[in-house]
Amino acid sequence: MLRKSSTVGLLFILSCILFTPVQAAAPNTIPEFLDEYYEAVNKGDLTLSHNLLRYNEERLENYMKENHPDRMDQYNEMKKSALGSQADIDSVLYGHLELVLWLDALVHPDPRFFNKEKDELVKRIERYHNSIEPDSPVALSEIRQFWDSVLPAAALTYEDGFFQQFNHHYKLLTQAENPEEIARILSLSIEMMQASQDEGGIRLDALLWTIIIVGGCIILTLSYVGFRKYQAEKKEKTSRLHKRKPNS
Repeated sequence: MLRKSSTVGLLFILSCILFTPVQAAAPNTIPEFLDEYYEAVNKGDLTLSHNLLRYNEERLENYMKENHPDRMDQYNEMKKSALGSQADIDSVLYGHLELVLWLDALVHPDPRFFNKEKDELVKRIERYHNSIEPDSPVALSEIRQFWDSVLPAAALTYEDGFFQQFNHHYKLLTQAENPEEIARILSLSIEMMQASQDEGGIRLDALLWTIIIVGGCIILTLSYVGFRKYQAEKKEKTSRLHKRKPNS
């Protein structure tokens, strides 16, 4: 009887081990979570995106409370959108994209994912813009959703003046209906976004040239002052020598 019960117990333990689902190791830090979350969203894996967000809800909430308590309402609103009804898969995926881009912009001073997606947005706008025909309307629901999903991260990344311009172009696009008007807005949007890409380089070049010019002026000024001082000392020394000669 003891042997039989031991065998049954052993079989029970073995079955528990075999049929217990193995859960993937959770990311250890917020940046690691964001890496996995973005990868899942980028691949269009809605199930994994949903599960990663669910598993890390408490950790994210604690992070927001400790570091960005003033943004809790915005976080909860975006999380609600990402965890919404999965009937509209595209809409939910854009909700996840919006959240992961925004969180990455909060965590990193130089947002990695926003810059990638903004470049992708420019490519999509160019693709739509190049396919426009004056006599036929263009379906822009996808590009509008995509642009909408990068707006919160853009608000954290861009200076207020440029963000207002970025947001204004988006609003114009959502309201436009005439194909020619859409074409004009897309053309202006491409110029505006490409200008934003070059802006950092232009500012850096200007700063470097300013440093070089100012530094050069300081060096020249110091050199001139030193040279004048040397001439004055030399002149004074020569004058003393001339004064001593008659007495010798």
